[in-house]
Amino acid sequence: MIARILFLAAVLLLAGLAGWLLGGWPGALTGVVLGSLLALGVDSRRGLRFNHWLAAPDAA
Repeated sequence: MIARILFLAAVLLLAGLAGWLLGGWPGALTGVVLGSLLALGVDSRRGLRFNHWLAAPDAA
């Protein structure tokens, strides 16, 4: 669970940084939103339906 949260935080940080470098604050906000959708695994064929991988129990 901790690894999944750290992965999500890293994706959001990198997406925000890339957006900041490309377009300042608006780019950073856009990068964070798009990065979070990417990290959570949005199924684009079904709209905003998340895979809920953060809630899945860790494998033993």
